[in-house]
Amino acid sequence: MSRADRRFLEKMNGGRWRVVVSVPRDLQKLVGKTKLKEPLDTDSLVVANQLKYAVVARLKATIDRHRAGTGSDDLAREALALREALARTERASEPSGYTDYDALADTIAIRAEEIAGAPQGEEAGQPVFDPDREARAIQFADIAFGRATPLDAPMDTFLAETKRWNARTRADFERAFGYLRTWMLSKSYPCTVEAVTRRVAGEFVSSRLVEHGMAGATINKYLSGLSGYWKWLVKKGYVSSNVWEGQRAEKRRYDHEELGMREFTSDELDKLFMGQPKRSFVYDAMAIAALTGARLGVVVSLKVRDCQEGNFHFARAKHEKHSRLVPIHPDLKGLIAARTRGKRPDEDLFPELPPLGPNDDPRRERGQPLTKSFGTYRQSRGVEDLRPDGRSRVNFHSFRRWFISSASRALNEGATGYSPWTIAEVVAHSKDDMPLDMTMAHYKAPDDMKARRACVMAVQLPPKARKALLMRYPAPLESSRVADEELLTRA
Repeated sequence: MSRADRRFLEKMNGGRWRVVVSVPRDLQKLVGKTKLKEPLDTDSLVVANQLKYAVVARLKATIDRHRAGTGSDDLAREALALREALARTERASEPSGYTDYDALADTIAIRAEEIAGAPQGEEAGQPVFDPDREARAIQFADIAFGRATPLDAPMDTFLAETKRWNARTRADFERAFGYLRTWMLSKSYPCTVEAVTRRVAGEFVSSRLVEHGMAGATINKYLSGLSGYWKWLVKKGYVSSNVWEGQRAEKRRYDHEELGMREFTSDELDKLFMGQPKRSFVYDAMAIAALTGARLGVVVSLKVRDCQEGNFHFARAKHEKHSRLVPIHPDLKGLIAARTRGKRPDEDLFPELPPLGPNDDPRRERGQPLTKSFGTYRQSRGVEDLRPDGRSRVNFHSFRRWFISSASRALNEGATGYSPWTIAEVVAHSKDDMPLDMTMAHYKAPDDMKARRACVMAVQLPPKARKALLMRYPAPLESSRVADEELLTRA
């Protein structure tokens, strides 16, 4: 074995290795993922190669159990059909004599014996069966007699009745459900609703979600979906209690220095704007985000008609209750002119990032290509600041942080014509952005456009970054004259 062998290995953020085993395409929906992964507690490739084989074997065994489970799905459907027939005959049968119910019950017992197969031997006077076949026979009988319900049997009905879930929430639930099913198979638990006791649910949270290093917020999102399913099961009479109630993951608490998600420094902005991303939409989105404080999602959703009469019209989006008008910064006029030239009002400002279609993966977001491309570009420019957990303290959202901080600093240094509340209106303030007084945040009337324009004009890119932007997209002459006059007035 080569010391540099990387088969089944992948490096994680922070330098540690993990084992990765691909899930066959025909099992991916059942498993709930395309790859099974398990971290190794080492950053040494040599050690990882020694540790990986036991993990690979365990993950492949899990896949094999899923493969075997696809065959038993037919048995589960057969058992459910018998269960329904048994319930009908029980209601219709007379209370005396050998009834249709008794005949059907005998049929179920005979079918279970067929599934178990012939005894493999005898122990203490009792027949011994093949363990796997015996387990399938017991589960078949339990389902048919109503003692157990397959984990996913009621799920289609549940999803059909859960109208309030959007496609992304549904996809998150299906992923969490896949994790649960895979984990139960790996632990040799029956894949039935009844097998998920409160203790089993807690074990799943600890050993499958928490110990695998999943973020607390992500764990709680998955648990919320599972809890919603179990609430419905309680309502429909499948179970008596919601075993996921109270199951929560502690969000890791970082001190300020550890967490440190921050704005970009002037030097970092110079590096970013003086470079040339391979994909031009990255540069353009950077500029709009930096000079409006807008979130990535509303930037990539802009249409040509949203960039007229000197204002951006940002649509209502996630984390934002209302649409809003934000003046177009003079330094963006050249960029907007280039992106809108020759386009119809209903065309996208960023056609490279089209809206997702009905057949697209609902777990994706429109801005994901921008997020990934910007991350690659940022790292190529040496703009990086890793936290202890391996994530960067700077990301695309750092442009928003920088805008808010720049507008606030300008006020402290004597800028006039706007207030802290204006900044909140411009950036569609949420509690994560600025510590605003709740009364003012909820009841103050929106600031007028003159104040918003003053706020936007108070924010200027560092000189080198601004020069690079204007060289790439020279502002129209009229815009340049107006901008220079306003800057001189403020000075």
